[in-house]
Amino acid sequence: MKRFDPHVGGAGQGLSAGKSHRSLKTLLRNAAAIILFSSVASEVRAQASLSSATYTQNFDAATASALPTGWKVGGSDSYSAAVTVSTVGTTGSTLASTLTSSNSGVVGLFKDSALDQAIGILNTGSVTSPKSVYFAFTNNTGSTVTAFSLAWDYEKFRSGTRAFDWTLFGGTTNAVDTAITAGNKSYAGDVANTTIYMSNNELVSAATASVTGLTLAAGETFYLEWKLTGVGGSTNGQALGIDNFSLTATLASVGGNFWNGSSGVWSSSSTNWATETAGGGNTGATQATSGALIFDTPSINPTVSGTVTVAAGLTFGANGINISSGTINLSGANPATNAITVSNLSDTATLSSALTGTQGLTKLG
Repeated sequence: MKRFDPHVGGAGQGLSAGKSHRSLKTLLRNAAAIILFSSVASEVRAQASLSSATYTQNFDAATASALPTGWKVGGSDSYSAAVTVSTVGTTGSTLASTLTSSNSGVVGLFKDSALDQAIGILNTGSVTSPKSVYFAFTNNTGSTVTAFSLAWDYEKFRSGTRAFDWTLFGGTTNAVDTAITAGNKSYAGDVANTTIYMSNNELVSAATASVTGLTLAAGETFYLEWKLTGVGGSTNGQALGIDNFSLTATLASVGGNFWNGSSGVWSSSSTNWATETAGGGNTGATQATSGALIFDTPSINPTVSGTVTVAAGLTFGANGINISSGTINLSGANPATNAITVSNLSDTATLSSALTGTQGLTKLG
């Protein structure tokens, strides 16, 4: 398991005042709260795909049989072993049941009359503590994730006389066993189980946390677990959920082999490169330090500023490219490595920048 240092972002303790999308919903919360839950005993869920630096989820489109990809709720301490179960009865085709002081337990979704949903848990004698909410994502950004920040809302839908604690964990294995303490939150016990907050604006506490020191390579998966534990037992639980989740990743600078700057300036610090042709993959990248540098957009005029070092040659994959000014230092170990290649016999490329190096070069095409 890769180790990391969790750093505090702090869990807020008061009501959230920054959720503009809730203004209309607040006006509509006059009807009895309802619970939408999953009755699936066991199912396999794929991890979410993190294809850019940001991910958000508000659960409003989730259904009882289809939580958002990557999210699970159920038993604690194992993402793969978590199952979604509930002992709450169903009414109609919506798998809905009114939230009351005597529900027999919920593991799934809470839904209010304004159709705002949160993923959460109501522990009871039959839905025992601890239970957990999980999120797993696979890094498909094309870059290494070195850190990420999290933000979400803790929400309370029903009172309960037992105290409960949310504790946040994360890691690159299914066991998710490293504490991220900034994401923890405690709820003191209430005087009764009778207060339904969804009909009087569910209690919202904004929370944030961050994880640094990661080397989550492309294709690797990270797991988060919010564990809900009753203090001394499971009965008289509080209905507690998670909503409005966002993740913002910090991506390592990845060198690109494909010029993505049209007729821009090429310098040693340029970020005019991409990791895939036609500006695909990680754009805005720095220049790669291995592999040939490829110019494949026709009729462009990059201008070299100062001296740039090229470790594995240049390839021209389109017609009419003209590179001028400055100095290009060919630093490959031999002439073959320092090849300057025109891929198509019908194309013409012009290289008028000064060339330096000690190992010679080869012209191909």
